[in-house]
Amino acid sequence: MSTTATFDSLRPPVARRRWPWLLLGAAVLGLVLLLALASGAWQATHGPDGITGLAGAGDWRIGIDEQGWHGDVGIGGLLGIIVVVLVALFVLLVVLPLVLLGTGLAVGLALLLAALAVATALLLTLGSVVLVLLVASSPLWLIGLVLWWALKPRKPAVASASS
Repeated sequence: MSTTATFDSLRPPVARRRWPWLLLGAAVLGLVLLLALASGAWQATHGPDGITGLAGAGDWRIGIDEQGWHGDVGIGGLLGIIVVVLVALFVLLVVLPLVLLGTGLAVGLALLLAALAVATALLLTLGSVVLVLLVASSPLWLIGLVLWWALKPRKPAVASASS
């Protein structure tokens, strides 16, 4: 029996979060539903004879005069308005926050990586300057470093498990 199997069986199981996948699935399902509604409304309002509404429920007649809006939109127009409002709500409540979140995360990651690169360059430069100053100020430091490196205890090589 190998020791790897023993250690793997002692490791606790990895907890997986399901809510991001459920949220993504709900968003995709909502988008498919909205597209199906929009397609149905389009088919209902744009028949072979032009814009007619649902099964002759009335033509699109909208007028604006001094008394405001008036007219008969028909059931197809009502469905079209509902679909437009639902698509707008979907975009405002799901798509826009996800786009803003993704953009914010990308910008934050880019700034973090840039700051990390600058910090690494500064630390390497500072370390090089300190090393040069230490060696230049006294040659004994260089001799001490070489002796320390030569005499420091080494880790024993791991013997391969041959069975």
